[in-house]
Amino acid sequence: MLSGIELRIRCAISLLVFLVAGCSSNESGPAPEPVRYGAITGFVFLHGTPVPLSDAVVEVAGRTDTTLSSGKYFIDSIPHGTYTLMVTRDEYRDYSEEISVSDTGWLDISLRIDIDVGDLRGYVTHPAYGSVGSAKIVVSNDSTFTNPDGFFMIPNVPVGEQLVTCSKTQAGYHDFSATIYIAGSDNEFNIVLVRTVHDSIPIARDAYVEVNSKYPENNSMNFGSQAEIAMFHWQDIDSTVNRRLLVVLPRLPSVVDLADLESATLVFKETHHSDISADANWVPQTIMVRRILQEWSEDLVTGNTAPRVDADSFSVVKSTEKGILAMDVMEIYAHPEETPYGLRFAFRDDEYPETAVRRLEFHSREAFYPPYYQGPFVEFVYTH
Repeated sequence: MLSGIELRIRCAISLLVFLVAGCSSNESGPAPEPVRYGAITGFVFLHGTPVPLSDAVVEVAGRTDTTLSSGKYFIDSIPHGTYTLMVTRDEYRDYSEEISVSDTGWLDISLRIDIDVGDLRGYVTHPAYGSVGSAKIVVSNDSTFTNPDGFFMIPNVPVGEQLVTCSKTQAGYHDFSATIYIAGSDNEFNIVLVRTVHDSIPIARDAYVEVNSKYPENNSMNFGSQAEIAMFHWQDIDSTVNRRLLVVLPRLPSVVDLADLESATLVFKETHHSDISADANWVPQTIMVRRILQEWSEDLVTGNTAPRVDADSFSVVKSTEKGILAMDVMEIYAHPEETPYGLRFAFRDDEYPETAVRRLEFHSREAFYPPYYQGPFVEFVYTH
């Protein structure tokens, strides 16, 4: 049984504990607000392309996620606030960006390959037709096609010298190739395609055809921009007017202005409308082009013993205004078996650097008795 003194001491201790507890409760203030959380989601792509990147690690606020095959990532339970988002993947440059998280946000990310690269862009055009769509561009084992405006873009091309090729062969274009230098930034390179020999297009500058004829009105013809760049066609010629002429006939060019073209072809095609004379074996049948005289070597001339054309048949005439490659047409003939023979005249700037304007001249020293001629025509051929 407690004594009176012990009872009073216990009551005092209980009262003190109650008072201390009451004071502590009053000093704590209002309860803290609950922590709010948000999330972030999006896709990781290869820079400049729609190609998704899998296995990229996305980290923010100490939480991570690895992208799926679709490139998608999702990180939730991120306290509201500002953080640095980090993305890493083997063989790719690290990516970082400061983001603000509140509720659920969306962020798409693009990664560059971890080497010095640059983007290549440009246009593919034709001198007369303009934009060339659906042309294939290849560079550094990557490829793309031009859009209808002729535009193309290839991202992440390694820095340094790269071979660029462009082709649209099914549409009759010559292939294009060039070595360019890619810098570690945006690079612009435009491509001009040209058509094959059988193309016929208007040219931008005037085309002049000069002729030696007994009729002065036929000595010069200006076809203007309506001239065809790939093929000139000529009307039948009456033999009575041209009894003393072989190649230099009315409406046949004895001088062809090639402007900025790189090669040309002279083609004779004959049709007999009268009795063949005793000298028929000396009458040209068909001469057509099959090879290029790149080195001006007679070893590159095709045919058995005909046509009797070799590098010595050419002479270079240089002047201050024009560079002329002249050829004596009497050295060109073929056997009467109508076997096609011929050659292509190719110009190279390194051989004739001073030829701002290039011309072909054809001369005849003697005369045959030609019957009617259908043609000839001159084909202009592009070479690279």
